[in-house]
Amino acid sequence: MPGTAECRPATTQPRLRLHINLWRDLDKKFNFLDVGLLLTDVEKIDRIYLYLPTHINAKDVFDLSGALKDVETLNAVFNEVSALVRDKDRYFVVAAKPEKLRAIYKINVAQDISIDPVNVPGKSNGTIIALNNCLCTDIVEADKLHKEHYVRIRIFLEGPAQNLFSTEDRAASVGLALTQDILETTEFRLNERRSFPPDVLQRTADGQFFLESVHYFLIRSRDYQLSSQHQNFRKVRRLEDEIWSSYLSVGKPAPRTHNRSADGMTIYQWRELAGGEKSIDDFIAYASFRTGKPRIWTYFIAILAIGGIGSAILNVVLSGLARSFRAAGFDQPSPGYANLYAGLLLTVFALAPMAVAGISRAWKRRQMREPQPFQPR
Repeated sequence: MPGTAECRPATTQPRLRLHINLWRDLDKKFNFLDVGLLLTDVEKIDRIYLYLPTHINAKDVFDLSGALKDVETLNAVFNEVSALVRDKDRYFVVAAKPEKLRAIYKINVAQDISIDPVNVPGKSNGTIIALNNCLCTDIVEADKLHKEHYVRIRIFLEGPAQNLFSTEDRAASVGLALTQDILETTEFRLNERRSFPPDVLQRTADGQFFLESVHYFLIRSRDYQLSSQHQNFRKVRRLEDEIWSSYLSVGKPAPRTHNRSADGMTIYQWRELAGGEKSIDDFIAYASFRTGKPRIWTYFIAILAIGGIGSAILNVVLSGLARSFRAAGFDQPSPGYANLYAGLLLTVFALAPMAVAGISRAWKRRQMREPQPFQPR
């Protein structure tokens, strides 16, 4: 996924630590992408842009600040022990240490975020999600009190957008296997400029963040087994359902019969840190997964076909037995005995190849054990 976050020119380059969570396998109809921006040195920011190469509607974007008020979720997101210090209209403040205060902003999607389509020549349209001037102004003003500022939003990926990061290859089905082997690749790309449309390239020229770090998390069902990756992940662990249940409920209402749950999910983490005073230029995380999907209908149809063939063969054998009995001058057996005779006959025919193969192997073993006569050269 080519993506970028930009800002207007500033005397001091704003700094960004980017958190990306890609949630998969929670529902067949959608995935969702959580984007967290941890900002510092924000004195001159004006607007912040995020580009996604797919169509996104305004109704697909949600604020996650409310979920972060839960202390367990807050600690899980930042991987540190934090506490809520104070709550204000625009943001609330959390602290991991007394001297480390972080403002987490409450986003009004209708007012604070603009969503604009981007024309991509020869491809489907992309989308620019912008954090507007009013939010950025509030962040700059609050910087006098708090040096870290955090924004976290959720983007639902539905329809064509659901496969924004993934492709699926199905192995050719052979025989009567109950499952079909599937290889799925998931690839996240950040700041791949060669893929930017002209409008996005123009915005990147106006100014960019100093990208300090990228923390990318891929959350998947344990039914998908990791097959390969372009670089080793930093961590992998089972996701705690009891911590993430309220966090996962943010967004579009789920059907009553379906409750979003992290039970049975595994989280993979990739991370990249800036080296010294050099910002991270781009970031790629590639992984492939294997799973098997049931082919019950194919198996059911095959059973019906085999059953039909078996029934036809049985009728042929019964007809042959009846003629044989009449030709030999015997009374025709009752249907029950006729089926029994036919079953025994078919069993003999089915087991005959195995019996012949067994006799052949036994004969070869006996020949090998017998001493061979000496044959002079």
